[in-house]
Amino acid sequence: MKLSSKQIIEISGVLAVVASLVFVGLQLRQEQLFARAALGSITLETLAEFDKEFKDPSVASIYVKMISESEELSIEEMTQANAILDHIVRLWIRDDYLYDLGIFGENTRIVDEYVARMFGNAYAKAWWNSTKDRYPDYSEKMGTAIDSVDSAASLELFSKIQTQL
Repeated sequence: MKLSSKQIIEISGVLAVVASLVFVGLQLRQEQLFARAALGSITLETLAEFDKEFKDPSVASIYVKMISESEELSIEEMTQANAILDHIVRLWIRDDYLYDLGIFGENTRIVDEYVARMFGNAYAKAWWNSTKDRYPDYSEKMGTAIDSVDSAASLELFSKIQTQL
């Protein structure tokens, strides 16, 4: 069977359209990968900055009081502790939002570690119970994450380290 030049041109046109659609699909996939990497990088940078704050002795002492002697916190220290906890909640909400959009996968939920670290104490849990109404869209999901945190884990970590010294 011999193809006319018109048929050859039409077949070539169809192949060109298919090839361009495949190329566009590959570009979209690559752009999505870049967007995920950028958002993950921003989250890691934010958490790294957050970790830097704990090098400040006043912030570190508030954290220690929060997990071991919360009833000793002054109003000023409670204000700082509340800001730290609020920051973690907002990061978690952002992380969860990106997860729900399909941008982050389950293995990229890096803020969960910070929830476990910061909410593993009575003060943080009391703070959450007093403020969760500010986050109506996330209070149930975040509450489940906070309730699952072992309250003794932070102090146990310090004890483990001290026994190795």
